[in-house]
Amino acid sequence: MPSGFGWILGISLSVLASFVGAAAKLLMRNSHLIMDENGNREAVSAATKAKARLLMSVAMVGMVVINPVCGVMAMNYAEPSLIAPFAGLTLVWVVVFSKKMTGEEPTGWQKLAAGLIVAGEVIVTLGGDKGDETDFGLAEFGEIYRETKMILYEVFMGLIAIALVAGTYLDEKRHPLLRRISYGLGPGSISGVLLFVKDALSLAASGLFFTWECAFLIISAISVSVGGLVFLTKCMRYYDATFGAGMFVVSYIFSTTIMSFVRYSTFEHLRSYWQVWCYFSGLSMLLVGVWVFVMGKKTLDKFWGKVWRRLPTWLRFGTGGEARGSFSPATPERIKKERAAAGVGINTPGATAKKLLELQIPADAML
Repeated sequence: MPSGFGWILGISLSVLASFVGAAAKLLMRNSHLIMDENGNREAVSAATKAKARLLMSVAMVGMVVINPVCGVMAMNYAEPSLIAPFAGLTLVWVVVFSKKMTGEEPTGWQKLAAGLIVAGEVIVTLGGDKGDETDFGLAEFGEIYRETKMILYEVFMGLIAIALVAGTYLDEKRHPLLRRISYGLGPGSISGVLLFVKDALSLAASGLFFTWECAFLIISAISVSVGGLVFLTKCMRYYDATFGAGMFVVSYIFSTTIMSFVRYSTFEHLRSYWQVWCYFSGLSMLLVGVWVFVMGKKTLDKFWGKVWRRLPTWLRFGTGGEARGSFSPATPERIKKERAAAGVGINTPGATAKKLLELQIPADAML
């Protein structure tokens, strides 16, 4: 394993992999949107089908070839616990390019989430494990993969995979949330099992490529990669790119963190309180950003409205006047503008009294 500042190259490759992954996800989504444009896939023209297949083919090249190559090379220079959080950058790229590629405009909440993710990744980088891995040979392979914690981990991840697969076959009308969660968590949970790739690279670097142990690791790594890709393709057909990318990042980071804890004893390498604080606070910030992505604008607007009404009056005033993002007072003129924008008249029946109360919240306080 390279020493010194090789981890910087590992992080750079991870950033490139996140960009390629985001582009591939958006192309997948765009391909499905083109096919479903008229609500009937069987009725689309030959030209439309050809365009959709071309986009899907390019996406597959990115997901099957370019993204894995960058990821494997990154793991040759940095530990999985350090580079895994950079999968969160995929969400940032999705926000930046989603309107151009899929017509889905990012909201202010999504921009906030992207900022949280970038900040969290920088903090994780400051405190993450940058050390080199110890030698890994055939003796270590037999010892590590026979440990009780490794056996329990493999059984646990196997059961998780089975449960997620079963969840995708649930009836959408009766169990919409469980089906949505299964499709969302499946790709990242499976793809986050990076130990097979990492250990295969270590054996190959030790001159043990032509052994059954290395062959087992390579086959396992390919199976994990293909399984995650199949899940991701299905998810992008039924759900929007922001949801798919957000849930992928959440499950991927959790899966990789658990894997690093079991296989590489990552937490034991966080030798100072500074490293511990950076790693867990950065990871928490990143997950908060992802949570903001997944919750959706409508839910978050309602949550922020409740917070806004409980703020002291002096906190609702700002110096930005009518500028978006400033905390201006709810003047009668502003309330009238809000009512007009929402299509609510002065003589609205009492049934919408609650709606009128919500309109006391300045529009620019909503992200």
